[in-house]
Amino acid sequence: MKKFFRQIIILILRIQAKIYLKKYKPQLILVCGQIFRTNVKDELVQALKDAKISARGSFKGYNSEIGIPLSILNQKAGFTSILKWFKLIISGFKAINDPSPAKMLVLEIVVDNAKEMNNLLKLIKPDILIFTDFDQSFAQKDLNLAYENLVNSMAGEGTLLINNDYKVFENLGGNRDKKIFTFGKSEKANIRAIDIKELGNGQQLVYLFKNSQEKMTLPRFGDSALYSALINKFILSLKI
Repeated sequence: MKKFFRQIIILILRIQAKIYLKKYKPQLILVCGQIFRTNVKDELVQALKDAKISARGSFKGYNSEIGIPLSILNQKAGFTSILKWFKLIISGFKAINDPSPAKMLVLEIVVDNAKEMNNLLKLIKPDILIFTDFDQSFAQKDLNLAYENLVNSMAGEGTLLINNDYKVFENLGGNRDKKIFTFGKSEKANIRAIDIKELGNGQQLVYLFKNSQEKMTLPRFGDSALYSALINKFILSLKI
């Protein structure tokens, strides 16, 4: 019985989320990865807000078949309570009449197989797609197919950002009619971090893209902060 109600609730939430997307047409940015995904998503949302762009991101851990519709509707889950889930559905209908809808939604996405991905792709088509990091499990046939399907689903031409420091992504972009950019520390990346130096309370780097260079100081150590800086700078340059 509980499984039946769960499926009904998921169906209603998906319908509500679909109506929301059709009504407000926000730009969708999807962030995929293992270690850096959440930090990249959070920092991108903050960078967009700092630039006075109306944006919001998915809640922590809301990255699957239930979490994605809830994130679109800006609602938190009812967990094991059937009553709370029904109240959530009522809130979902209210969310469709959002008085101040975000211009951009930044969502995390995680799947284990192509079937899960295809179910999500009936709901979302990303305008910008970011791949931060994956280990060799990404090369497994079904998982690789899942994310290939995600790339192929992109709205219009779309903008695809791939971390060039991870070899598992080498063939992900293919020859599709999309704007494909690579980022990272690699010399082959389109969007690069060079002259990286650790400071007492963070790190410094030079952002390099085409003929543009800019020195940046980050208040955090590590690759997560570095990748976020490259992604944020590039996306803000798109004049979205």
